[in-house]
Formats: sequence, C-alpha cells, structure tokens
Amino acid sequence: MRRRKKINPREEACKRPIRKMLGVVIITLLSMLLIPGITYSQILSGLTGTIQEIDIADGFTGVGARAMGMGGSQIAIAGDYSAVYWNPAQLAYMKRIEISGGLTFNRIENNTTYEGYSTEESSNRARLNSLGFVIPVPTTRGGLAFGLGYNRLQNFDRIFKFRYPVEGDVGLERKSGGLYAISLASGIQIAPIMSVGLNFELWGGENNYSWDYENYYPDDEIISREIFEDNFKYKYSGFSARMGMTLTPHKIIRLGAVITFPAGFTIDEEGTMKTDTLFRSGDEAYYEDYGYVEAYKISLPFRFSLGTAILLPYFTTSFDVTYIDWAQMEYKEPSWALSNNKYIPQNYRSVLKYNIGVEAVIPYTMVKLRGGYRNDPVPYTGNTIVKDRQYFTGGIGVLISDLVSLDAAAVFGNYEIDHKSAELSESYKLTDIFLNMAYRF
Repeated sequence: MRRRKKINPREEACKRPIRKMLGVVIITLLSMLLIPGITYSQILSGLTGTIQEIDIADGFTGVGARAMGMGGSQIAIAGDYSAVYWNPAQLAYMKRIEISGGLTFNRIENNTTYEGYSTEESSNRARLNSLGFVIPVPTTRGGLAFGLGYNRLQNFDRIFKFRYPVEGDVGLERKSGGLYAISLASGIQIAPIMSVGLNFELWGGENNYSWDYENYYPDDEIISREIFEDNFKYKYSGFSARMGMTLTPHKIIRLGAVITFPAGFTIDEEGTMKTDTLFRSGDEAYYEDYGYVEAYKISLPFRFSLGTAILLPYFTTSFDVTYIDWAQMEYKEPSWALSNNKYIPQNYRSVLKYNIGVEAVIPYTMVKLRGGYRNDPVPYTGNTIVKDRQYFTGGIGVLISDLVSLDAAAVFGNYEIDHKSAELSESYKLTDIFLNMAYRF
C-alpha cells in the first residue's frame, strides 16, 4: 500500500509557491523508485533495510479440479492433462487422447484493522484456468505422450481498504491479474517401473495496481483535503522448465520427484500518479505525472518437490512436499535494481510446503469424492506473519460413458499479518472454485 504521510499544513502554506515547480519532479522520482509487483510501501513498513513484497514470488493458484480437490498433492498421481504442470513424467501413463479445459472462480475477503478501526472489503473474479490436450504415441513397449496447453499459475488479486473515522481518511488498494504459461511437455516410460518427463514453459501476464487515498484535515485552517490516485500496470514475460520422474516400486506404491529450474522474468512498468489538493480558500492544486520504468529482469529460485501415493482399488492417498528458498531471488538488470538484492535475504525466507490428499471411489458408481489439506507458508517476512496460510479442500468427479469426466473442487484458505511499524493488521479469507471437463477418445 502506498500511503502518503500527512503534511504539516502550515509548512505547506509556506512552501506553496515552489510546490508547483517541484510537484512533477517529485512524482517522477517516486515513480522511478517503485519496484514492480510491489504491494506495501516502505513508509508503511518503516524499516531500514527492507524491500517491498515482490508479487511474482507468491500467489500460486493451482491447475485442475481433481488436483485442487486433493489439496494439490499430485506429483505421484497426476493422471490427466494437469500432469503437464504437476509432473510431466506422469504423461507416460496416459494411453488415450485427452482434450481438457477448466475455469476458476476466485473470491478474496479482507478485514483490516487500523488504529482500532476495522474495515471489510471483498473481490470476485472468474477466469480460464487451463486449456490443453494430451496425445499418446504408440510404442512397442512402455508409454510416451506429449502435452500442450495454457495454464494459469498465479493470481495477483489483492484488495485492501482502511478507514480512519476520526478524520475521515479512506484508503483503497486493488490488484488484479496474474501469470499464465504456455506449456509443452513430454513423458516417457524408460523402464517397467520408471518414467521421466520434461516441461518447457513460456510465461506471460500482467498486474494492474491502483491506490486511492483520501486524506482529510478537519481541524486545519489552510488545507481541507488531499486525494491521491495511483495506477500502474506491470507486464511480465519469462521462461522456465521443469523435469520430473516417477517410480513405482510396488503396484500400490508410487513415488514422484520434480525439479523446477529458476524462472527468468522481464518486467515492464508504466503508470500515472495524481494528487489533488483542496484548500480552505477554495483554491485547488492538481498534479499528474506519467512514468515508464526501463524493463528489468529478475530470476526466481529452484523448487524441489517430492511426492508419494498409495493406490488401493477404491481409495487413493497422496502426500507432497516442496522446498523453495525465496532468499535466492535476484534482480539481474538494469544496474539501478541490483541494490535491492542485498535486502532480499533479509525479507524473504525459505519455505517448506506440503499437501495431503485423498480420493475415494463410491462402489458400483463412476463417482469419486476428494478431500485435502494444503500448507502454503507466506514467504515474505517484511510483515509479521500472525497466522500462516493454509487451505482445506474438497471435490467430486464423475466419469460419463468412460469418455467424459466432470470434476469440481472448492478450496478455502486464510491467513493473517501485522505491519511492523504501524497499528495495522490484516486477515484474509480465500475461496477458489475449480470446474473442469475432459474428453478422452
């Protein structure tokens, strides 16, 4: 959140003659100092040696209704198009052509407490989650398949609102958008109990950020109010790859491993910053500036994932764990961004994510019931994490005529944070609904 500090009204009156000259310059300098994909300002954090939150380091949304109904624990058992993302080695076990598509409905609820006053706000979005196909290749032994498609992998959605009724101040921050990947993957069975796979991803997306702040001076004789309006757009492009392996040491036991290689992103930033000041005299001062920041690059760290599953005739259970050291993020260029690298290890931590899922087949039906739990720690430590992020999931799947599968899942999450240098705390409730349909022939 970019909250401006209040200005001493009498000092403002003295400086008013030079403000018009300096206004555009100050706003331009502020826009050049912005780090793309950032949510909260250093004014709010108030700490020396901190950086603001980097959006591309967080916001994973998940791929596929079956996967998310099982808490995202799919490394060892992904059996549909979503294996392109979860573990491309699993494609080797697919024997039929599959065309798949899915939607997500995302809701975020925010409750903010600022100096003892609480404010609630919410936001809803509906988007395409995935669209792709899998084509198996006939082989004399083992299996070989290719997958190609679109996957939405991260959401930047955030909403934040606070009120200060004593003076009437109101602030509203909104973010929307996300990252998608065009994926090309292949899985091949290299031994009766082992398969390997590789996935190449071209990333794209954007983040739309707005910050509106109404700052009132009810007891001042000179200034009545100030309105700040910022609008920024960040465009992302990048490339990454992942390699997976699956091992089946026993017919009811399956193991999986995935390495996601560091993704490199190029980010373009542009936007406007506006300030409207109303004086008691009736005079009004208005400033507006457009800014464009030179494209810069950042790389994300390795991800290491392991999964295991037990497959019984009517019941499947799975468990995944993923390790990411976010402190190894790094700005690559240009030179003005490199100074932020020394602060990343101080404000980002390594995290260990884990996912648990179950799937039960109702006997004598084509219906599957699913449930799961997903622990997804917040990597940014520039704020105090009061309650880390966790999700509970559930889902259902139906197979029609052995050709069409319909799947649905619901994901419910929450977390809480405090800002270290302000009397400000936030709690979030997250709800995601996944709907998928696949046709196999």
